[in-house]
Amino acid sequence: MPKILPLFLSIFVSGAMVIAAALGQHSLSHPLNTRPLMSKDFLGNSPLTYCNESRPTDLFWIDKIDVRPEHLYIDDIFTVTLQGYFTSTILTNSTWTSTARYETSNDSEIWTQPFCRLITNIEQDPSSGSGDQHQNRRNERGNGCPPKRGLAFVHMEGWVWDMFIVPGNYFFRFDAVNGDGRRIYCLETNIRLDYKHEDHSIEL
Repeated sequence: MPKILPLFLSIFVSGAMVIAAALGQHSLSHPLNTRPLMSKDFLGNSPLTYCNESRPTDLFWIDKIDVRPEHLYIDDIFTVTLQGYFTSTILTNSTWTSTARYETSNDSEIWTQPFCRLITNIEQDPSSGSGDQHQNRRNERGNGCPPKRGLAFVHMEGWVWDMFIVPGNYFFRFDAVNGDGRRIYCLETNIRLDYKHEDHSIEL
């Protein structure tokens, strides 16, 4: 199995690779769903679906997921936007656990880090009940995380790091858990990653 743990240092954000998303470019509206879609279908173009463990009691009800660019290749920088509704304030000690598995391997790479470290920016409307006076809520990190109860656009950015990713089929799971043990959301996908140009070669 390729050493893919470092992918998580860049997928959905990675320190220096994070570029703050432009603010105020969306209009926040009430979620289309009153409960998570257990059919695992979302609006948008994302290959992500809910995990089998996902329940209506999860704290972030997701309506739409957009990934840009739509077709990901090795060495791509990409953005992810989750649109939905937080049913509860998210605690500062919340975590985000990533799991990755290559092809049919039985070995998985698992990595856990603070939830807010993965966030580029969260937009929340003050009318959503968060109690803040500014449209784009700020905190000590300056990115609106952790979010409070209400409507939200969650922006993340990542990089498919070519140093540790080889062409093949991958399984990814992203499990966010609140500091009190309740699940925020769990998403997973099976995706094929290739080089954009066929003439790409690896020097050993």
